[in-house]
Amino acid sequence: MATYELCCDMIDVTIDISSIYGCSDDLSCAVFDSQSSAVIHLRTDQVLFLRQVNMFLALVCIIRSENFEKQGLIDYNFQCFKGIQVKTKLDRISWDGEYVEYMFGMNFWIWKGY
Repeated sequence: MATYELCCDMIDVTIDISSIYGCSDDLSCAVFDSQSSAVIHLRTDQVLFLRQVNMFLALVCIIRSENFEKQGLIDYNFQCFKGIQVKTKLDRISWDGEYVEYMFGMNFWIWKGY
């Protein structure tokens, strides 16, 4: 449960900081788009990594620090996940913090916001 709360807090903090510093006066711009990401290094030698999949879906990964150095592999895994999301149309399914552990041994939390 602590991992779930940590991932939720990361999403909240990222959205809050993006809202404050992301856009100036233009209300139509997206504060967190598909090219944005957030990284938090933990004392436990792990990294929280957040990327937006689409407007309503964000992916939070908990990665060991030594594996976080393989940024190309992380980007590849993310693109695979986006491809799966498009093929299976996850945007029509309500994922409410479901834990998934199947993609290349990495742990994923899927969060669907509304």
